[in-house]
Amino acid sequence: MVSWSLLTTLALAGLSNANPTRRADCSALHLVFAAGTGEEGLGLVGAPFSEALAAAIPGTTTYALPHNTSVEYDATLFAAANSAQQYFADQVAACPDQKFVFGGYSKGACFR
Repeated sequence: MVSWSLLTTLALAGLSNANPTRRADCSALHLVFAAGTGEEGLGLVGAPFSEALAAAIPGTTTYALPHNTSVEYDATLFAAANSAQQYFADQVAACPDQKFVFGGYSKGACFR
């Protein structure tokens, strides 16, 4: 579950920079994926999802959200949500026209 603060930050980030400098490497669609418990990188679900999305929408880029995938939940989920929030804010500032897909599996889908 994505927190309201994350959604609010994303919405406001798009409005806060009236004259942004667009990076040359901004893709039209950017997948941000959080792996499941005990996984690394994109994990077992994220890798094929990323490949399928890129095949369906050429030029799609992917970012594996780094987060603690240990079995401990509460503290690590809050840290991961904060990391995701900061990443999205930075990415929106750099690439204001970019669209996002935010996915996750298992623990990676539990951010709140």
